[in-house]
Amino acid sequence: MKKNLFALIVLICSLGMFSSCSKDENPGEPLKYSLVMKPAAAGEEPQVDMLCNVKFPNGTYTMVDPSDPTKPGTTLSEADAAGFMSTILGGYVSALQSFTFNPDGTIALSYMKDDKVVNMPDNVTLKTGDLTYTMDDKAIYFAVKKDALKNMDPAISGIFGSLPGIQDLGTSYALPLLYTKNGTKLTVYVTKEMMLPYMGIVTSMCPAEFKPFVQGFVGMISASTQFDLGIKLELK
Repeated sequence: MKKNLFALIVLICSLGMFSSCSKDENPGEPLKYSLVMKPAAAGEEPQVDMLCNVKFPNGTYTMVDPSDPTKPGTTLSEADAAGFMSTILGGYVSALQSFTFNPDGTIALSYMKDDKVVNMPDNVTLKTGDLTYTMDDKAIYFAVKKDALKNMDPAISGIFGSLPGIQDLGTSYALPLLYTKNGTKLTVYVTKEMMLPYMGIVTSMCPAEFKPFVQGFVGMISASTQFDLGIKLELK
């Protein structure tokens, strides 16, 4: 589950990064982006600066008790819920080090493994033509070739076409994501409405020991009036 989720996060990040290669940037120079990190307090590890906007009707959400779903658990404020999800999901992407866009159109990904920066995965890159996109002032509409997706992770490839909102274009799948861009900074994100149709699939893929957490996450999203999750990236 964690390997597959990590691969899906990498794919979504790489798609969002690809969109930043606009016509006003120098096509002859590699474009290297990295995750935006929060300043670390003394003695603490730095954390990924995730986008997480959460709103509840009454300003709080009471989770269920993982050991007994019929009983109430911890009550979270909107700030606590946002911080909790940022920390949990940020841990999945914290190993990612950089995304480099080369002049020949390939995308090089690197991540930390055993305290060393290595390519992800095993020197595989996404070639020019593997990813295409169109965009308007709110959303980026990506298409990824099925063969490229299969090479990244066969398990993800097997379910990708059945996910809600995905368009099958024959040799590729199309995926819309929302974005904001400010100078060298790019944020790619999804909303509550975009996430909810996927929750059943995520829960079904989840091992039994993680189901209480996933079900609590689904309940939190469902109870919210706003739930935006995203990754912040910056040109280096």
